[in-house]
Amino acid sequence: MILGYYVRRWLSAVLAIGLMLSGLLTFGYPEYFDRLVLFCLIALASFFIYKKDVSFAGVLVILLFGRLADELVFFSYAYSSAKGVIYLLAPIVLYQLRYDKLVRYLCAPIFLFSICAEVYWLQTDYDSPALHFIIAIMLHNMISKHLFFMRVPLTKKWLQHETNPLSIDWICYLIDKWTVILLAIILVEYLIRHFSTFQLFAIYDVYTPTIELISVFSVTLIINHLVSARYNLSA
Repeated sequence: MILGYYVRRWLSAVLAIGLMLSGLLTFGYPEYFDRLVLFCLIALASFFIYKKDVSFAGVLVILLFGRLADELVFFSYAYSSAKGVIYLLAPIVLYQLRYDKLVRYLCAPIFLFSICAEVYWLQTDYDSPALHFIIAIMLHNMISKHLFFMRVPLTKKWLQHETNPLSIDWICYLIDKWTVILLAIILVEYLIRHFSTFQLFAIYDVYTPTIELISVFSVTLIINHLVSARYNLSA
């Protein structure tokens, strides 16, 4: 029993280090990095669903939703109709999440400013930046944040299954919260650059590597819970 405990601890460390090394090797190559994270999430979600661990499976399904939403936004970038769809969906999402102070006092005003900017650029034939692309990523992070916050009651409501809050729920909630804040700042930077001569790229330049590091951290944390935290040696 004691030997198994230490084997699981070492396995946790090996898996975590392996994932971090894989993340570093694909760092700066989003086409490979994103597929790596997606594969890890699918594998972990499949494992927890097989084990009928509703709590961890729920966390992973939410993370997988966020990753798939990222992929959908990326692939829709080339379609001109995507902008209209995103701007139609945004008010619906903002209204549904209006209980959230972050949505009311940050996301909604930023969205209104973005709409006004888009209308102005359309009237002046200005080659507008892809604000809708950032707004789409903000939207799915707001939804993910809400799902982590409501995971326990939603699981009971939809699946009729008892579940417990996990520490990783709060960590993922905070990650989504700060991701939304970073994206809001990036939108402000876009507006400043295109309405003035001031070229501001402070957050824009660090966003992608920051998100990649957060992704590696999130999956590493889940693997650590998988191998060790869930199976601690009883006193």
